[in-house]
Amino acid sequence: MRQKNNPVLQVETALSAWLQETAEARRCGRPVPAGPEDDCCAPVRATAARIFPSCFTEQKQIVLCLTNDTDQPFRGIFSYALAPTDGAPGAAIREEVFVPAQQTTQILFFDRSELRARRDLLLLRVYDETGGCLCETRTVFCDEKALRLSDPELTLSPVLRAGRLFIRVHAAKYARRVRLHCSSGVFAENGFDLSAGEERTVELRGAGPAFTETLSATSLFDALHRKKSDHT
Repeated sequence: MRQKNNPVLQVETALSAWLQETAEARRCGRPVPAGPEDDCCAPVRATAARIFPSCFTEQKQIVLCLTNDTDQPFRGIFSYALAPTDGAPGAAIREEVFVPAQQTTQILFFDRSELRARRDLLLLRVYDETGGCLCETRTVFCDEKALRLSDPELTLSPVLRAGRLFIRVHAAKYARRVRLHCSSGVFAENGFDLSAGEERTVELRGAGPAFTETLSATSLFDALHRKKSDHT
């Protein structure tokens, strides 16, 4: 029996009716009915940004880099901050950067032993010259089992926009490696992190009318908690 706090129960039943109408329209060759508009439905975040941060280990240092995989030179802001998994990020440090076309530039260096001793996230963001955030990534340097993870309290809610179905995922607390599950349909994006209070909208393609029955979300917290429970 599903419990009342199960995120699946928050999915509106109107979606199932709309999906049934859509399937019937396709079988009969009629135009597909448009879903209701939702101004809160942001476009799916690009998963393959052409300007992106990365890091690698070189002897006793962690090297942070910025790659420009476009045909034009890039000028913008590289931002980084340490963030505990159970709290808000610290003050971000911002650096102006220039990366030639089709090149990777080393931006910053950290002491490897110091970062590995911390159980914090390194939050990296890249902004263009107008202040728009182009991409964001979170990196940890300790064993993931050592992270101070709490139940992120993930919730799911549906969004219909221009005949397309999206699932909005919200995390009350930091969520590491969020995975969306559904036996019907394919998610356009999966396996991402969410900061406390953050939400992301992911398209669900090809979902059947009964998709709500198997829709769920898990994170690293669930995997670690399950393993501990198996040994108790």
